[in-house]
Amino acid sequence: MPKENILFVCEKHMIRSPLAEGLYRNDSRYEVMSAGTNPTEFLPGVAYDSRKVSQEQVDWAHKVFALNTNIFDYMMQNFPGAGGKLIDLHVEKDEFGPGEDGDVEKIILNKLIPYLGEPVRSQAPPVG
Repeated sequence: MPKENILFVCEKHMIRSPLAEGLYRNDSRYEVMSAGTNPTEFLPGVAYDSRKVSQEQVDWAHKVFALNTNIFDYMMQNFPGAGGKLIDLHVEKDEFGPGEDGDVEKIILNKLIPYLGEPVRSQAPPVG
């Protein structure tokens, strides 16, 4: 059975979309990718994955999850062909302080489950 291609998009590609990608990365039902609408270097000199969302990614995806309404609006304006596969998750909190990552993960997961189901972790083959 072919995998469904899923793209998660937030603004800076620092917390929300990489976190969503990580939740489903090992799920055998999906091929997942994440990107940002305006990725920027967070701290000078710190390694940072600055994937900017592209038309190629949008074309690749079967579903595109905008992590908040501003991102949804950006995607509709800049990628009009994405409309039929674009979903607004309404994760509106823009900044997450230290120690809140667990809450953010729960919020994002709870918003994704109706669309993707619980993440299914692929089982490693038995050793020996």
